Amino acid sequence: MEKPLPAIQAHIDNQSTIAQIVNGRSSDAQKTIDCMFFDMKDAHKREEVNIGYCPTEIMTADGLTKALGRQRFNLLQGLVGLRSSNGPRATVPAGLESIPTPN
Repeated sequence: MEKPLPAIQAHIDNQSTIAQIVNGRSSDAQKTIDCMFFDMKDAHKREEVNIGYCPTEIMTADGLTKALGRQRFNLLQGLVGLRSSNGPRATVPAGLESIPTPN
C-alpha cells in the first residue's frame, strides 16, 4: 500500500475565493466562474490541498503573473530570494519575511 502524499499548501489572496473553496459559499458575482473551482473544491475535500490566506502585499506569484512597477517587482523578487542581474538583492521589509500559514 502506498503512503499518501502530504497535502499541498495553496496560498490565496482573495477571501471570497477561499470561502468558496472551503465552505462552498459564493456570491452572485462568482456564480459565472464556479466551474473554475470544482477541482480545487474536490481536492480540498479529499484533503489533498490546504487553503491559506496570503495578503496581497506578499503574494509572490504576482511577480510572475502581473505587470508591476519596479519597486513592487523588486519587493516580490526579494521575497522569493532572487536578485537583480544589475544590482544587489532586494531588501524585504520587516514583517514580510514569510508567508503566513493557516491555523
